[in-house]
Amino acid sequence: MESIDESGKKRPALRVLWNFHHACNYRCEYCVRKDDDLARCPVPVEQLAAVWRRMHERYGTCWIDFTGGEPSTFPGFEHLVLELARDHAVHLITNLSLPLETWERLVRGTAKNRFVISASFHPTQAELEPFLEKCDLLHRHERLRFVNFVAWPPLLEKLGFFRKRFLERGLPFYALAFMGQHGGKQYPDAYTPEERSLINDSGRTLVEIEARRKAYQLGEVSPKGKLCRAGSQYIHVDQGKITRCSRLQGESLGDLYSGEFDLLKEAAPCPADYCQCEFEWLKEFESY
Repeated sequence: MESIDESGKKRPALRVLWNFHHACNYRCEYCVRKDDDLARCPVPVEQLAAVWRRMHERYGTCWIDFTGGEPSTFPGFEHLVLELARDHAVHLITNLSLPLETWERLVRGTAKNRFVISASFHPTQAELEPFLEKCDLLHRHERLRFVNFVAWPPLLEKLGFFRKRFLERGLPFYALAFMGQHGGKQYPDAYTPEERSLINDSGRTLVEIEARRKAYQLGEVSPKGKLCRAGSQYIHVDQGKITRCSRLQGESLGDLYSGEFDLLKEAAPCPADYCQCEFEWLKEFESY
């Protein structure tokens, strides 16, 4: 994770993956959220802003992975981003479904080290060309971290085409392994060697660290029993409830919105068999 303070020399004391709400304007077949689990955040913008001001007083500048659902469906979303970016570094994960003009305003209203975006491209829901135009805008202003694409089995035949379209414009493109059932098979276990190779060709430089990440994401390596910093330097927040990570949502550390929570003091063994996203908080990744 890159430095985000004014001097460019410090790392944030705490990184927070904030599953802000479950509401989304898309209905992707491969989404883990179902129609009965799409609640919008009921907390007003000003109250949320106060929560994060309190977090700044307690931890200093945090890195917030602002995700959902789709955060941009929240009334007052634009105002909330501007409030968060005053004290924290905001990494928004979004489908970019808002108009181009909205992203232009957010770029103008925030500093580069306070607001960046990872864009999720869902070709069953969004048209390619308007999506590329928005990515181009963000890339020109150094706000685009990368484009995510879920390697859902029916989309694998188009993965190469989409990757080429993004990379030829200089847009970083990253294929994520699908996790779930399709056609009576359980993924990512059911990917063939050829499909795994296709997903691994992510468009990034395939150095050792990238290969290790993919091994965890594809379920080839288990984090179980390994020391992990999740819960101390990183937390997962789902609609206020704090847990070490998304795999351990039954083990609450407290509530973000009330301010009543206790984080772990140091790294602790991971009890999970599989980890698709947060394996980078394992101690073995600490130097990267």
